[in-house]
Amino acid sequence: MHSKDLPYNPGLGFISLTIRLYEELNRLLPAAEQKRAFSRELPSGVSLGSLIDALGLDRNEIDLALINSRTASFSDTLSHGDRISLYPVFESFDIRTATALPDRPLRLIRFVMGAELSALAGLLEGLGYDCLCPDSDSLEELARISREEKRILLTRRQNAAEDFRLDHCFRLTSANPDQQLSEVADRFQLG
Repeated sequence: MHSKDLPYNPGLGFISLTIRLYEELNRLLPAAEQKRAFSRELPSGVSLGSLIDALGLDRNEIDLALINSRTASFSDTLSHGDRISLYPVFESFDIRTATALPDRPLRLIRFVMGAELSALAGLLEGLGYDCLCPDSDSLEELARISREEKRILLTRRQNAAEDFRLDHCFRLTSANPDQQLSEVADRFQLG
């Protein structure tokens, strides 16, 4: 993001901000700025929404925005020294009462899993959840689907999230489909 991407009022000058993006929002940042605070100098009078746009993020991807640890809206004007924290859509709990961003439905929870978890997929589908369970057990293919379709990958394989750099992956510990369903229900607070 360059300050030239933002509206500039020559009479107002520039401000310095500290910005921190969380989880999958980091994907557009250079590696040196991912998962840590970084500084930017921007035109005075810029709004939080304009900053988000200039970072290349979709506003619908952001569930919680904080300016100096207080909830903020896209229309809030940024000031010199502000600390901005941006969080992606939360999957496991409802933060609608804590955010100042526009109200929208909670993230639609969708899953992808390999054929070895087809019994679990059937149980989840029976409860009304969107599950994709291709015939392939290729973790590389399942990871690709997880990223492209924004699905949570369910797997029994260790280190899948780290090995494939997945933001949405849950490792099941049980081999029993009923216990797996209980694990998923507990982790994602399924009703």
